[in-house]
Amino acid sequence: MKIDEKYLISGMSCAACSGRIDKAIRKMNGVKEVNVNLLTNSMVVTYDESFLDSSLIIEEVVKAGYGASLLVEEGSSIISPHELEDHETPKLLRRFIISLIILIPLFYLGMGFMLNWPLGYLRDNLLLLSIIEMVLALSIMIINHKFFVNGIKVIFHKSMNMDTLVALGSGVAFIYSFVMTIFLLIYTIQGKDYEMLSMTMMNISYETAGMVPTLITIGKTLESYSKGKTTNAIKSLMKLAPQVATILKDGKEYQISVNEVQIADIFIVKPGEIIPVDGLIKKGHSSINESM
Repeated sequence: MKIDEKYLISGMSCAACSGRIDKAIRKMNGVKEVNVNLLTNSMVVTYDESFLDSSLIIEEVVKAGYGASLLVEEGSSIISPHELEDHETPKLLRRFIISLIILIPLFYLGMGFMLNWPLGYLRDNLLLLSIIEMVLALSIMIINHKFFVNGIKVIFHKSMNMDTLVALGSGVAFIYSFVMTIFLLIYTIQGKDYEMLSMTMMNISYETAGMVPTLITIGKTLESYSKGKTTNAIKSLMKLAPQVATILKDGKEYQISVNEVQIADIFIVKPGEIIPVDGLIKKGHSSINESM
């Protein structure tokens, strides 16, 4: 028996993510149809229950590096307005603003040493300068920890995505700079001259470790905003859909919710109204609202 099930998918960030999930589920034995929707972070699967069940589908999504939970079993193809709410853009915008506020002093300190900008006391105390940069860069990385969590998680599932590249770029820059900071500490303890300390400091690039996730967050925010604009258009269309249907039963008219209309019910569409559900015209002629 074929059944439709709807799943809520977490961790998708681009079309490549939805494509990867689609490919993973489509190759499963018993799957008839797959529809992964990036806009609503959902997936509808039609499959033969003699071969599969929802737990196996969820397991396959997790193997692909994403999260999944069963949302609805019946009427799963219907998109609710709640699913189209844009919760992601405000979070990303907040992350970007905080990251940018921290990145500005980090960039000034990192580039200021190389370009001889005024640094005051820190110009002569390079170890303290590098530690301050390290703390600022680490703060940005913690704020944008999702890049690292998602990017590393998919590696364990033998896959890669954009978050993996961000995690690699930022992570490698931070680790390399941290190693240079250790050398700087050793040289400071040994009393090396300022030229040696300065050469070591030139190899520290904590500003790169902080700049990579901050810049990518700009792109993520713009992408999420565009996605939100699209879902707003979909919500506007959904508002045109009628919420009630006029059912004819035993010669009398009853108004019920559209969700309660059953197969074989006879409903009346009066002049100027929108047809509430798909059906066949049994009798009559009129003028209806075809804006949908």
